[in-house]
Amino acid sequence: MGGSHFWLYDWFDEHDLDDVDGAISALSSKSVLQDFREKSWMGDEDGQAPVLSDNAVFAGRGIDLSGRLHCSHPECLAKEVDELFSRVWHYFDEIVVEDTISHSVAAHWDELNADEAERDGWLAEHLWVPLHLRQVGGADLVRFRQKPPVNPVGWRDRVPAGLEPAFDRLDEFVELFVDEAVFENHVRDGVETWTFNHPLLQHTAWGHLTPDLADAGSDLEMRR
Repeated sequence: MGGSHFWLYDWFDEHDLDDVDGAISALSSKSVLQDFREKSWMGDEDGQAPVLSDNAVFAGRGIDLSGRLHCSHPECLAKEVDELFSRVWHYFDEIVVEDTISHSVAAHWDELNADEAERDGWLAEHLWVPLHLRQVGGADLVRFRQKPPVNPVGWRDRVPAGLEPAFDRLDEFVELFVDEAVFENHVRDGVETWTFNHPLLQHTAWGHLTPDLADAGSDLEMRR
């Protein structure tokens, strides 16, 4: 599923779409929406396939265009695209970035569609990246793939060979990271939340306190 074969590009082309507003507007048509969803089902399967390439590199979270660990605004993502062009594509034929849309559309569309304004905001964010890549001539240089979620259970037993010394000092690194961070609790409309800021993070991390441990202020449930 190279850049030119990403299902979204097929959908854009078949419906003559070249911008985010036009794509969102087109989804008001039942037939266009049905095609969008059917293609996402195939894309969801393709997005889990292995990458077979002799000269491809997998982008880490900081530059994988997902917006998960950093700013997801188009201006921020445009800077990431520029960074990919300037630093990575000189050395590799393709770069693997995250497919952030296929599974959500294929498996969770009813949830996304529950609130029209929130749906359109989500679509605007996630349709922008592939469209921008095409506009700057980078679509054929990327592969979109889904990244499996991190499994927090038993992760210490899965430390890659050679990294054991670093993971042996993990508690030390975590303590240093926390000491340099600013952590605050907030209460809004009766809901307790937290924010976490650190010089190494490009934007604020936030979430809700789990109900059973809210008083202790620990064991936070992370949320995007």
